[in-house]
Amino acid sequence: MGCESARSEPRLLSVASSVFAEPWPDLSAPRPIRFTYRPSVDEAPWLTDRWTARWSGSEPIAHELPRLFADRWVRFHAPPGVKRYPQNDAELDEVLFQHNAVVSDLITIGGPGSLAGRIVVVTCSWSGAEQPAPQHPDVAPRQPDASFWRSVRRGNPGFDSWTHLWASERQWETGCLDGLFALVATDRTHGVLVADEDFAWLYHPYGGGGGDVIAPSAESRDRIAEHRASWLSHR
Repeated sequence: MGCESARSEPRLLSVASSVFAEPWPDLSAPRPIRFTYRPSVDEAPWLTDRWTARWSGSEPIAHELPRLFADRWVRFHAPPGVKRYPQNDAELDEVLFQHNAVVSDLITIGGPGSLAGRIVVVTCSWSGAEQPAPQHPDVAPRQPDASFWRSVRRGNPGFDSWTHLWASERQWETGCLDGLFALVATDRTHGVLVADEDFAWLYHPYGGGGGDVIAPSAESRDRIAEHRASWLSHR
């Protein structure tokens, strides 16, 4: 599908306008409690094999990865001047530009496999049962080619919750994920991961416009951190 520039093309304004035309989420709602993760249902074992080859001992649960791979992690803040969540089209424009720039950087530094430009995009749905919940109505149109990958059970005694992972593979072009990035930036979905097709690097955009990078190595982490130093978080 065609993809335009995240900074300057008219399609950006249509993405932003559609986001801001909808009601804002309740940001006062409590955040999910962190649980122990136990994999269960797996409908794409070949994808799981790729993940395990790179990130053994972990699941594709985005917010857990910085703790597990701190030696390759760097966090970028939202662009300067953008509030906790983008408040208008201009601020969302800056957020989308940053997300696109970071993914393009990762493709450049990720090695021969990344240079082909093939990416994997992972989104989530959630439920209290093992059966996969469908993608959220806001997410599905922005990931129409996604297929169910696996379900991960997270639970405490007497309580079960399931994260259902949906994955698609596509050719990266700047702007291709603007609709999904906009949902993340305005806190309408979370748990999104972008990676090269071998999972050599991982990018987790989070609500408010920032993002976590898990680079292929400490050296490549340092390279991208130096290149984008003005966006660095001190957390």
